[in-house]
Amino acid sequence: MSGWDRWPYNLSLTEVIDGESLAVLEAGCGERLQRALTILNYDESTGDFTDRVDSIGNRHLYEKFCLRLRSSEAGDNACKRWDKDQAVISMDAFKRTGDPFRKIHCHMGLVDMTYIIQIHNHPAALLFLGQYAPVEGRTGILDAVNGLGKAPYPAIPVTDLQKQELQRFAEDLPNLPGDARQKLEREAGFIQRLAEAAFDLKKQQQQQVFLDELRKNSIKTISDHASLQNHVEILLKMICKFLDCKYAIFFGGYKENDVVLAPIAWNGLPWDIIAAKVHFNWRKAGLPLDNFNITDLNSNEWQQRAREKGVRGECKEYLNLASLYIPITLSNNYRGILALGPFANPIPLQLEYRFLHEIAGTIGLYALTNLEVLYLQQERKRWQNTANLLTHQFKTALTQISTSVGWAREMVQSPKDELDLKSLDGYLKYAEDQTILLAKTAKETLDGHILLIQVDDLTLENYALSVLVGNCASGYLERTRQEHKELVIDPSIELLPQAEVDMPRLSIVFANLIDNAIKYSYEDTKIYIRSSVDISTGIDQAIASIEVDDIGRAIPPDEQKRIFEMGTRGRNVLSLAKIHGSGLGLWEARSIVEAHGGEIRVSSTPTHIQKREGQGYRVIFVINIPLHPKGKERR
Repeated sequence: MSGWDRWPYNLSLTEVIDGESLAVLEAGCGERLQRALTILNYDESTGDFTDRVDSIGNRHLYEKFCLRLRSSEAGDNACKRWDKDQAVISMDAFKRTGDPFRKIHCHMGLVDMTYIIQIHNHPAALLFLGQYAPVEGRTGILDAVNGLGKAPYPAIPVTDLQKQELQRFAEDLPNLPGDARQKLEREAGFIQRLAEAAFDLKKQQQQQVFLDELRKNSIKTISDHASLQNHVEILLKMICKFLDCKYAIFFGGYKENDVVLAPIAWNGLPWDIIAAKVHFNWRKAGLPLDNFNITDLNSNEWQQRAREKGVRGECKEYLNLASLYIPITLSNNYRGILALGPFANPIPLQLEYRFLHEIAGTIGLYALTNLEVLYLQQERKRWQNTANLLTHQFKTALTQISTSVGWAREMVQSPKDELDLKSLDGYLKYAEDQTILLAKTAKETLDGHILLIQVDDLTLENYALSVLVGNCASGYLERTRQEHKELVIDPSIELLPQAEVDMPRLSIVFANLIDNAIKYSYEDTKIYIRSSVDISTGIDQAIASIEVDDIGRAIPPDEQKRIFEMGTRGRNVLSLAKIHGSGLGLWEARSIVEAHGGEIRVSSTPTHIQKREGQGYRVIFVINIPLHPKGKERR
């Protein structure tokens, strides 16, 4: 496998600059130093020195001593083995101390130097420079020459004449100059800068190819949430493969201004993690709701807060292993989080943020845009249903009006002695009443955006109830505070499981109930939202119960069913002219819940709480929703 197949490309030097070009660079550096220079290529993934790059000339700038010693295959192999062994020791020292320079004595006693070449702080090669005489003299070199052909160098047989020649060449070796290290560092820096420039160019090309492929796959048209999930999972699979990370998960808001983000799609995560009601809370992670600047969120401190505060639900410890959380917004209205990791290899995140943000932006733009489109399509369907309802109401009312007016016209056209003014007035009064009622109904229907929901109208999606209820409740926190009340979201909400529901419509139900609780509860009281799940009859028949509990006026027993009828409001609230209401919200909530195969009910019990408005009653609206509704196939 090529190093260019493993992002972020911790490469050896010869994978960045080919061997022939390196030999030319090496020769140029050697000419400036007037010393022999050798490059040993280093593979960080294996921790081994894989290639040796010698200068383009035959033994270019070697000292005569070394040329003579290495003129035989045995002598050359002995020097190369020594070089590689010393390279390993130098690399170990560098990793331990951080100093890329090391001065050594070769196996014949000559002074050499090594220097580690790095590409963006990753070791990529080692330079050898030397063939100097040691400051303490040449005695050690002469002793080594006399030992050739014997232990420890029995494989380098030389004649006495050759030994004399080597001894003579040893006398000619130059001493180590005082600025040798500085000169080596200068040449190493030159090679390193060229390598980093070549690496950066190729890396950008590789990343751009991937981004282009990711974007090309991000233009597929989707028809519903299920197809969006499937396609985002394909994109996440591409990302995991390229980045070599264990998993990727994209959290997103299904509608405008959601702060509790559901897992839209994932790759590499076991299903039980998703089924464990995991989600991401934008607000609790400390993310701004507007004026969002992603560059402010690259710090380790924020990443830690995202893990500790943002990730919610059971099994969140698994997601705490994620290497990176990247937030994305679309026009400040739709929010998403891409969680990546852990990566197979250590990643210098500070260097890679820009590229990773581009990846997150690509997938975020695709997912959030399609979520917005799907939401708008659902809204359009709601308005179409509303228009159909209005048409029906108009048709029914106008038929009654036209009938009454018709009877009145016949009476006016009859002989005067047969004219019944009382009956005529009755017909006209009935037509007037129907006209007023029609105008009122039309206004209330449009104001409340009410629709009559049947089972076939539902579009069921597998969605986390914890996210749905949490988002609805979070949207009312500020309003509750403004009205001097407190909205308490019980921890049990975060334990709600996945369910097959029509998410936009069920959101309307909870919004209506929370809105009513805020309107009708007493000041300086608390509104509780809590939940439970009943699995006593089996998982397939499990039912989730969500309660909205407040302290307010009583709802008498005879009204506890009637208030769910169209246009009906309780007697105790009719006198509260300052509280606007159409009597349609609970009817709409009931029709949506029942279309899901569930039920909605209310209870009202007296308490010892006394307020200026009167005695406080504990009013609890309970919604029971089956997790797997019958009679409706999931789309």
